[in-house]
Amino acid sequence: MNSSVEAEVRQRFGVLPNFFRLASTEPQIIVNLWGFAKSAYLDNPLPSLFKERLFVYLSRFCEVRYCIARHLGFLAGFGYPAGDAQCTPQTVEATLPLLRRPLAKGAEMLPLFLACAKLDNPLPSFPVPDSTAEEALIACATHVFLQSSDAAGAHEALRLVLGETQIEYLNVFLTFVRAAHYWTKLHPELAFEDDIRQLLATHEVLAQCVLSDSAARIDGLTRQVGAELESLRLVTERVERVR
Repeated sequence: MNSSVEAEVRQRFGVLPNFFRLASTEPQIIVNLWGFAKSAYLDNPLPSLFKERLFVYLSRFCEVRYCIARHLGFLAGFGYPAGDAQCTPQTVEATLPLLRRPLAKGAEMLPLFLACAKLDNPLPSFPVPDSTAEEALIACATHVFLQSSDAAGAHEALRLVLGETQIEYLNVFLTFVRAAHYWTKLHPELAFEDDIRQLLATHEVLAQCVLSDSAARIDGLTRQVGAELESLRLVTERVERVR
């Protein structure tokens, strides 16, 4: 890894995540990945605590557990939330409601859409953690991220609350999180850092939330590809029977 990039990563996060230690045979890849992380995530003007809490919640839905564990570590003070040394981290206990919160769907989203509609437009400041307003913003962002059947309505609700500028900052943030999740999928050798291992070993309830979360699932694209392959297999079998 480029030593100057390594120093910058460590300085921004307070630790050196293994995420940025991969692809060492081609250092320019990490340089580019780090540049994307800075522009879309770290230097994104959305509030640091909101970004980190959203990163953690979105990572619940990734089948690979690296991102949720690492970013939960940042949120809980093992490193800096969203690379912001001035952002006050949360206690481990304070992160548990976020990790246990089910994602509202369908008609369950109506009260959250209403909560968004009641917020000032454009949003002057982001709501406090675990408030109904924050839950509404995170739920809407999650549906956009997952491209669920609620995504269109959720994105419109966010646009009305955030305005045309902040919605684009949210869009690019979601794009980076998606890229980060695929990066971890493509590198199964990616391991938890020692501080994260210690965090999970010390807090059994937290470890259970991270490692046994029922929200973790195969993402939509992987599922779509699998369904297409299964459909192709069935068609091939029918053709063979006709022959």
